[in-house]
Amino acid sequence: VSRLVRDGAIELAPGMLGHVAFVDPSGGRGDAYTISIAHREGQRIVCDLVRERRPPFDPGDVTLDYVQLARAYGCHEVVGDRYAAGWVTQEFERHRMPYRTCERTKSEIYLDALPLFTQGSIEIPDIPRLHVELTQLERRKLRCCRESVDHPVRSHDDLANALCGAAVELSSIPLAAPITLRDYEFSRQLAAVAEFGETG
Repeated sequence: VSRLVRDGAIELAPGMLGHVAFVDPSGGRGDAYTISIAHREGQRIVCDLVRERRPPFDPGDVTLDYVQLARAYGCHEVVGDRYAAGWVTQEFERHRMPYRTCERTKSEIYLDALPLFTQGSIEIPDIPRLHVELTQLERRKLRCCRESVDHPVRSHDDLANALCGAAVELSSIPLAAPITLRDYEFSRQLAAVAEFGETG
């Protein structure tokens, strides 16, 4: 993990199209509500940011903050896990941001993200809590040759889940042609129009 940490800024400013936003929602009591936004540079996944809101908090307020953050990076949808899927979907769509439920389980996300770490093809921000969560993940063998990956008892993996979720979503998208600055500015204008329509 330590060799994949980038020097300098913890968060990168928006600079191109193709960002993916992944959230690990929470109801505001036990776990943190986290978001990660990432983009791809060639074969490399770059994590622009990972943020968390630790309880107690109002999940509706955090959702609105994350919608605005995703729009600032040109994201046209947010991907997340199946936590309280009905409530989460409704809350995001109330702010005109589609919420797509990830088809992978949390264990599948971690297992699919593993090659990105072993091959050094991911760049992560210098956030100590994130590093602890990543290095504490435990891989267990289950029956029928299945594997499970999760955090230890009385620990958390909310930041790790958001980061790996965004990275795996990106890695599953075929490489596209480079995005021009004109394309990027047009996307920012669309996001601004959507936000204006929401706020009045």
